[in-house]
Amino acid sequence: MKPHMSDADSGTANITPVGGNIFLDLGFPPDEAVALKAASDRKIWAQLAANAAAGKDNATAEEAPAIRQDERK
Repeated sequence: MKPHMSDADSGTANITPVGGNIFLDLGFPPDEAVALKAASDRKIWAQLAANAAAGKDNATAEEAPAIRQDERK
């Protein structure tokens, strides 16, 4: 019997594209995946805003409003 090869062994990987929903990739039902991604996005944007307000070196915080607008399209 042939042993099972993992993705690491075979050199393949499942990569979620930018703007994709990792929660769908993980097998969550579509409605729950959308809700989880929205909650995750809110936490990320809140942290970026907090970093920017605290003056932390975070180039992404400056880009966040533009990126967020693009995601809404």
